[in-house]
Amino acid sequence: VVASSSSSTGTTKVMRYNIGSGGSITDCRQTEVVQVQRAFGNDIESMTALPNGTQVVGVSGAIIALDDDGFPKWRWQLWDMETSSYSDLELFPVMLGGTPHIGALYAGGYSYGTFDGLLVLDSTGEVVTNVTDLPGLDTSIDSGAPHPDGSARIVLMGGWGSTGVYDITSGTTSWTGDGASLGVQLEREALGELESLETDLGTGRLIGLHQDGVAIWSSGGASVTELSCDGCSSYEAATVDPNDARAAFGICYYDNEDSLFHMTRSGCELLIDGSILDSRRLNEVFISNGSL
Repeated sequence: VVASSSSSTGTTKVMRYNIGSGGSITDCRQTEVVQVQRAFGNDIESMTALPNGTQVVGVSGAIIALDDDGFPKWRWQLWDMETSSYSDLELFPVMLGGTPHIGALYAGGYSYGTFDGLLVLDSTGEVVTNVTDLPGLDTSIDSGAPHPDGSARIVLMGGWGSTGVYDITSGTTSWTGDGASLGVQLEREALGELESLETDLGTGRLIGLHQDGVAIWSSGGASVTELSCDGCSSYEAATVDPNDARAAFGICYYDNEDSLFHMTRSGCELLIDGSILDSRRLNEVFISNGSL
């Protein structure tokens, strides 16, 4: 699944593709209900999927779960949009008690570029945890992802690429300190600054998005795979190729647009040229039941 959004047109799209051999993608299908219902908000901030295939969309005003046909299963919206809003959301699946939940790092008000809270919702959209006091890893939290081993732990990334691992339960309201060690140096000098994290629980891999490439680490592994594409910078999102543990699908800034690439150790293939999206831009990619 690939998300594209645009505030200039006031519309959003969720585009779905089947993954073929060698990373090729076919059978484009757009989720029109997300595009035409303006109540969803103008921009897709983030997307993710639970292991059962439920796809979850985060927009500036709500968190929405979609069914297999792209229609809403439920919508969660607590805040009063007339008096407050969330300037950024980062969604990911997280395991609690062996059951998949939805984690949502959020930035309230004018906290652009750094997160100040974490919501955890169950598969029906009910809030089970709201962590309102995040630790200050080098003064800010810039990204987060579930631990790739599938445990009830969150990896938070602070300033300068520092990381810490934190336990989470249904009663967690705050974290302090620098957290436990991740056990690997995810930041890679050859790839430039580490900017954000993503995890693929299905394959047990954590992805570090850097300025000039992505780093893939398997839970418990001793080595990190580095991937990059010529002419690409500012990697927006990435997900591991389910057919190749050392390959990925990544969105990066290429030829003045955010475009989707299939990234392997032998090279990169351009799959979606961002210029064909008119005023929209690609901003998220993930695997759901074997499909993009």
